[in-house]
Amino acid sequence: GLLRYGIPDFKLDKGHIERRLEQMRAEWVQAGNPPDKLTAVAWLSGAVLEDGEPVDGPRGMALAGPRAATLLHRAADSALARHPAPLAMRPEFAASVEAYVDHARRFTPRDAYYLQNHRGHLMFVRPDERPFITADMLRNTSLIGTARELIPRFAMLRDAGFHQAVLSIPPGQEHAIEDWGRILRALGEGSGRNKWVVRRWRRVHRRGGRSRISAHTGGPVSKDRVMAGPDPAIHPRQSVPSPA
Repeated sequence: GLLRYGIPDFKLDKGHIERRLEQMRAEWVQAGNPPDKLTAVAWLSGAVLEDGEPVDGPRGMALAGPRAATLLHRAADSALARHPAPLAMRPEFAASVEAYVDHARRFTPRDAYYLQNHRGHLMFVRPDERPFITADMLRNTSLIGTARELIPRFAMLRDAGFHQAVLSIPPGQEHAIEDWGRILRALGEGSGRNKWVVRRWRRVHRRGGRSRISAHTGGPVSKDRVMAGPDPAIHPRQSVPSPA
């Protein structure tokens, strides 16, 4: 949680990342662990868009929307439980979050509002929460953009000292594995310790949940890079066709 602005508003400011990494390393050593055994993993969501494709279009909403929606879920949890807000909401989408909280006050059953609030959490965007998820919210809670825009952002993570990036893919969106592969292969063109390596992919087994693709920085990596999620036929609501 040190590398997120709340949950899940992950920030890519390089100075912020470096300060948090140094804090993590210091605490690791203070706990009596050898420094060379610590690895840093960035857990991310997002989408690789085509040129001119809107951030809040079908692809962006299906892939990055579930992560952005968790910001709404957390805000509603705090407000409905009458807990203080965990942090000041970013002004870019404060109005949308406030409107969602008002919407959530009508969730039933009243004594278990969280059941409706968290339905689809990190899996899909519910129709009733879709109007509250804005393009600004998607940009600030995920890595979303064209390949040309995303490659230097991943390079920033690599150069800041991250050893692995794990990308969460909602059910029915497994086609995005190929999109992320283009990004990670581009980062694998370097050499030495800072080279991010992507092995060939093989779907190992199916279970209810999200897919995951990861890239490592140098060193030994396992052959299987993907944990495949459910068949898209079972979770068709957010499926976006793979580009031709």
